[in-house]
Amino acid sequence: MPTLPRADKEIKEKRKERNVYCTFLRGGVILVLVSSVFLFGAVQPHILSLVEASIIVLFAIWWISDKETKEFTPLALPFALFLALGLFQVIPLPLPLAKLLSPHAVILREKLGTLTYWTTLSLVPALTLKELTRWFTILFLYLLVVNLFQTKEFLKNLIRALLALSIFEALYGLFLFATGSPTLLWYRKPEYVTGRVHGTYRNPDHFAGYMEMVIPLHLSQVLTWRHRSLYTTEERSKRLLGIFLVVVLTISLFFSISRAGIVAFVASFAFWTFLNLKEKERERARLTGYLWFFLILLAAYLLWIGLDPILERFFQTAQEIERGRTLVWKDTLKMIKDFPIFGTGLGTYRHSFPLYKTLPQQVFFSHAHNDYLELLAEGGLALIIPFLWGMGRILKWSLSSPSLITRGATTGVVALLIHSFFDFNFHIPANAYIFFTLAGISWTARRWER
Repeated sequence: MPTLPRADKEIKEKRKERNVYCTFLRGGVILVLVSSVFLFGAVQPHILSLVEASIIVLFAIWWISDKETKEFTPLALPFALFLALGLFQVIPLPLPLAKLLSPHAVILREKLGTLTYWTTLSLVPALTLKELTRWFTILFLYLLVVNLFQTKEFLKNLIRALLALSIFEALYGLFLFATGSPTLLWYRKPEYVTGRVHGTYRNPDHFAGYMEMVIPLHLSQVLTWRHRSLYTTEERSKRLLGIFLVVVLTISLFFSISRAGIVAFVASFAFWTFLNLKEKERERARLTGYLWFFLILLAAYLLWIGLDPILERFFQTAQEIERGRTLVWKDTLKMIKDFPIFGTGLGTYRHSFPLYKTLPQQVFFSHAHNDYLELLAEGGLALIIPFLWGMGRILKWSLSSPSLITRGATTGVVALLIHSFFDFNFHIPANAYIFFTLAGISWTARRWER
């Protein structure tokens, strides 16, 4: 048998080495995503620090070791602008320039007696740097997903891992809901008995944020399954079983009794249906059949379990909004009026808001319960514009895609964007990671024909 030339051997060895470390990196990315969701949404500081350190290490290994051409996607430019302007908030500026860019920041520092000639636009630079670290790790994770999961098989493995995680979260949450158990994983605390499904999240609304993102992806995943079988009925039966699993996920979302989550899911599901109406007649008829099966099965289970807790909470909506969130939004708008261009600094909302709060003293809000208002308050127009620009780019590349996977991932993105008008899911690290993972999946699968 003829021996390969030395150059060919070296190429093969390099490819083998690359496959080994890329497999390690893919496993690391999946582990980070699963663990961040599983460990209470990574909201606890020590867990978040561990997750962020893991992402930074994975990104550094990939960036240094991978000599292949790196893909950045159209989302990279808005992301880079967002992070650059965020860093600008913590750069010490001469007093005249700081006064020109953010006069109220200078006035406030003067009242507090902390004004110096060199000052930052952020009122608390340390908190802004901490928040920027989180946003940098989100960018790193997005680039890892885009570059490491480029083939169908690799991307399928990522989506399968998310499906397994989603099934666990739903079943575990429904188990706690049915038994009224006060235990959440290894913690036993009375505040977890809420009468609502919350999986391993501490807050049911954030669990709903996760579920509303992944359900459209998993439904699209099930509808693209191709089961090797000589019998059409066997393939159809397996697909119907997959739809039943997605129904279980959706039931867990509804019984999180998150009003914003349910509204966001219904609205985004209408968006998903609209995207698939553009299919050819035969394919549209097939999708419509499975869609009706999904809706009928979901309605039957919800009626069987009982909708009273959900309906009761929806009836309380107007009163709760009027007494709580509307007042918070009004006070936040006052902050935005004083800091319109560069805001008070990323991550500073909870420290700046008390200066504008008109609510009773004992009521404390660490977030605005509206991610857009909070970003405007913390980053001003300088940061909200690149953020919205990036979201627009995600929608643009998805609307013309023939891939059902891209449509499902984009629908999850749309769901959280809707939910964010009423909550702060972007400040839940795990949900932010899943959101931009879906953006990466959407980009990677955009050219795939089903």
